[in-house]
Amino acid sequence: MPKISIIVPVYKVERCIERCVRSLFEQTLDDIEYIFVDDASPDKSISIIKSVLLEYPNRKNSVKFVKHLTNRGLSSARNSGLEIATGDFLAHCDSDDWVDREMYEILYKKAIENHSDLVYSDLFLVLKDATIKYESVKYSSDKVKLLCRYIASKWTSLVNLLVHSSVYKNNNLKCPVHICYCEDFWLSVRLFYYAQRITKVNNGFYFYDQTNETSIMHNLEKWYGDDLKCYIETIEFFTREGCVGLYEKELSWRVLNAFHFDMFRPERHNEIMGIYPTCHKYILSNPFYIKRQKQLMWLLTHHCRWVVLLFIYTRKLLGRKDVA
Repeated sequence: MPKISIIVPVYKVERCIERCVRSLFEQTLDDIEYIFVDDASPDKSISIIKSVLLEYPNRKNSVKFVKHLTNRGLSSARNSGLEIATGDFLAHCDSDDWVDREMYEILYKKAIENHSDLVYSDLFLVLKDATIKYESVKYSSDKVKLLCRYIASKWTSLVNLLVHSSVYKNNNLKCPVHICYCEDFWLSVRLFYYAQRITKVNNGFYFYDQTNETSIMHNLEKWYGDDLKCYIETIEFFTREGCVGLYEKELSWRVLNAFHFDMFRPERHNEIMGIYPTCHKYILSNPFYIKRQKQLMWLLTHHCRWVVLLFIYTRKLLGRKDVA
């Protein structure tokens, strides 16, 4: 049984897949299982992986390929990898990103040293003109406080987590195939919730490439509403677990953030009023809103919709588009 299984979905990444796989094959940790899931990629991505693999004969017997006959999406590809993974710990890597060659050895050693079933680290955001270190949530031994911080944080991704396989298996956790945006939040929050012992490594190892224009992050309009669906299902999850009150404020901030632009769309106002009205009492404390947004959302939810409508129509008359 390998120490770690790394699951890599592959779809239309021939431009950058070589960089990714070299960073994975050059890991200082030897005992790694690599699972590449071909999500019916129409380009040469898989051929490139196999070609690069020839240069790393020591990795040949550690690589598995899974092929989808039709394109099923990121979550489905990750789930196909989870189904055949045999590692003690599981990790996800997106095929347009890359990692530091010591990443998985450091995270694995930290997990063993601390008897942790979830280890997380900082990461780097790769922009067109700069690479910026993003510090993940500050660690706390208080599990509730840590999860509150995580729910309220800007970046909640699977790619900087190393999680013991038992956390997935014992709680029947998989990626949500019905959500294409915020699916990482959906699963990572549950992983944090079920993990018994969590450790943070205060260093960045994962390079999250935001320059790829085919990435879902550049096509969010296509997946409009997925974030709200994710947050409502997470609220329902905590409700079933009997602890939703512990995370109410942070979950409310998330719901409000999903309404980020909807307050400027009159046809969406009824939905704002009807979906999880508990969030209304957290408008003024919401860190995702700027001052003007807080004011308008508060007016909208406190029987002053006419003021919001007047603001919207005035901006339109002036030809302003920067209503957010």
